[in-house]
Amino acid sequence: MVDADVAKESTVVMLEIDPRLDLPSFGRRSTIEAQYLRRIDEETIEVQMVRGAAPPSGWIRPGDDSGSRPQLQRQLRARQVLQRQMSLVRGLRNPISHDIGRRQWNIEPRDDLRGNAPEIIRDMLSLQPIYVLQGPPGSGKTKAASEAVTRFLEVERAGRVLVSAQSNFALDNLGERLIKVLPKDTIVLRIAPDNRETRSVAESIQPYTIGPISTRLTAEIIDTIDRRVNRPGHDEEVDETGDAVVDAQVREARRALAREWLGRVQDNQVELGERLWTGASVVLATCSQAATIFDGSFRLDESFDWVIVEEAAKAWPTELIVPLVLAPRWTLIGDHRQLGAHRGEEVAEFLDGLESDVNVEVRTHYESRAERLRALNLFESTFTDAPGDTETSDTPGTPQPGHRLRTYAVGRLRQQYRMHPDIAEPVRRQFYRAEPLVYEDDLPVSFLESDLQTTLKDHGVTRPAALAGRALVWVDTVGYPGCVDQPTWRNEGEVDLIERLVSAMHPQPTPAATGRADEDDGLVVLTPYRAQVRRLERRVNLAGRVHTVHSFQGHEADRVIVSLVRSTHVPGGPRRNVGHVGQDEVANVLLSRARRLLVLVGDFAHFAMHGGDNWTTLTKVILRYGVRIPAADLDVGEASR
Repeated sequence: MVDADVAKESTVVMLEIDPRLDLPSFGRRSTIEAQYLRRIDEETIEVQMVRGAAPPSGWIRPGDDSGSRPQLQRQLRARQVLQRQMSLVRGLRNPISHDIGRRQWNIEPRDDLRGNAPEIIRDMLSLQPIYVLQGPPGSGKTKAASEAVTRFLEVERAGRVLVSAQSNFALDNLGERLIKVLPKDTIVLRIAPDNRETRSVAESIQPYTIGPISTRLTAEIIDTIDRRVNRPGHDEEVDETGDAVVDAQVREARRALAREWLGRVQDNQVELGERLWTGASVVLATCSQAATIFDGSFRLDESFDWVIVEEAAKAWPTELIVPLVLAPRWTLIGDHRQLGAHRGEEVAEFLDGLESDVNVEVRTHYESRAERLRALNLFESTFTDAPGDTETSDTPGTPQPGHRLRTYAVGRLRQQYRMHPDIAEPVRRQFYRAEPLVYEDDLPVSFLESDLQTTLKDHGVTRPAALAGRALVWVDTVGYPGCVDQPTWRNEGEVDLIERLVSAMHPQPTPAATGRADEDDGLVVLTPYRAQVRRLERRVNLAGRVHTVHSFQGHEADRVIVSLVRSTHVPGGPRRNVGHVGQDEVANVLLSRARRLLVLVGDFAHFAMHGGDNWTTLTKVILRYGVRIPAADLDVGEASR
């Protein structure tokens, strides 16, 4: 029997079942479907059959997982290509590069390019074949990447750059920036999932997919040819005295040729599309889409001159190599201190579980888990394995003994431009500590600094009065009516409190239905738990504003309210007491989305005492640079159901 409340809260998950045991094949829609009801134990789930009878044995998968097989085939193909590109293999294992042509790149600081960004951009352009860049939240990594691409194409006029990312959102965010800064005649091509389906592509980027570009270019060509064919005198050439230098016979021959071109353009859209594919200066494609760019009819590693991968720390290594094999030069951009590969932590848990396996061969995987996890966390390993001090921004990395121009090619952006300095304090001191670790006034010192010119801006909220003039606020729910966590991790008291808090705000945030979260005065509510998301979304003034931590990485908002939910102490470690936010990467994303105002709603003592070392530090920093307010003193109105 399924718990009624859990069933009500659960999202409907459809499953497909394949009864063939030799090799599962989900190429066509399965004739056997079921609805997931609940998990009974680690190896058993309960389902309700929807179509067809349950077979005695078979394979099962989510019904919306239709893309897994082709994606895995693309990754396998990239892996096969990787085996022939030993320079890329060596670069990923040990990112050693040559410093080439540094003097030609004169990157001067300017109003929108401060901190160590000019040095980082110069490193991106001069260190070859590989460069790895860590960009903390709000540090301008998109700006740095777009500046580097622009400078590269100014020098390499025929150069081709593939820009890739693990997600559509991150890719289109960088794509928007590139389109703004590149010359208008630069061909930027966005690869859609099948070159026709564009729903996953940002609206601002859709005009740069193959269809709209072909239509636009065809219209321009036809207009140009039409002027030559149908407008007498348009193509007539004259000398400095005004006399014609091309006779009528030559002009007529030109017009005949133009008419022939016109027919070919109108009748051969396929060829035009192929020319766009091969002629674009910048191609935008997610890691999985990158494998569809070429059919392998020529060397893949010569398809582009340079591949830049954003969100590299979020990609599985098998995803990462798909775009990387398409060029002889690579730049990886990401942040291993934020969320990593989707469900990557389950690999670590799986490997740990093999320690006591009775099969000796299986136990060897446990014994090699460090090497396997290093491969999984490929981006992070380039920093954790770095020789010496890799944080120096004046010189690129650490020169290798005996090789003056060989450099360990990693870098870090050291200034953030998003968060109010008070909001940035817990983020930078817990997640971006200086190496070696040192303390100042009993708090860790960070390598990440706040740019006061752009971040020291008040949020402008005057009510509730407790928020006025404060950027970092913890609303302490201890003892507040209804603020107790419940299984499946929800907290009705926090829902009521957050609803009243938003209703009481003056000025009111930008309406969720008409504005984007990243607009001025935009507001979002973040929580680690889907059950809490659903309850928050039911409140009228919160609808459209609520997100999980994972779904909001890469986004930002002027005002952010965090519902922490957990309040009950149980025996065990931090994970059992505060859940996923006990992980640094999750807590980092949770706390670094706000620009002007961050309000944490939760039981302060619970997180300070039972959240582990990271929350001990975080709560200490929050008390130093922010304020803790008892929920009863917040002075908000009544909730509206």
